[in-house]
Amino acid sequence: MKDVCLERHDSFDIYWYHWPQDGLFSWVEDYEPVIVLYKGDEICYLITRRHWRYQFYTLEDLKIPVEVLFDGEFHPPYPKTDENEDWFEHKKAVLKSVQYQPKDVRETEIPEKFRTGKGHPTALGRRVKDPIQIAKEIYEEYCR
Repeated sequence: MKDVCLERHDSFDIYWYHWPQDGLFSWVEDYEPVIVLYKGDEICYLITRRHWRYQFYTLEDLKIPVEVLFDGEFHPPYPKTDENEDWFEHKKAVLKSVQYQPKDVRETEIPEKFRTGKGHPTALGRRVKDPIQIAKEIYEEYCR
């Protein structure tokens, strides 16, 4: 991993985990979003995106404190849940653990191809919703 960027919004934060390359695509860097939604000061929802598909986790799904690991050369994010706890702990024991201090970024600092897949070679022509749009939709539905 190269660094972690933090895009702050009123009711959610988007952590962008940044790698110098995306799997076999050595000429393309990679940003993987992990979206944390809040109800007041408490986490109410977590959203990850694996292979351009959003995954949704309620607070009841997650193990607290929230932990996320990235498995494989395309860096899909997996939060620790009740369902995957044994697998997660095994992977955590064999993967290199690194702490990063996130750097604050504005939404315009993360290029569109990493936000929506437009023009990204691993998106295979798919367009996905921007993480901001997904966060707003889920916030309105579950965290208000």
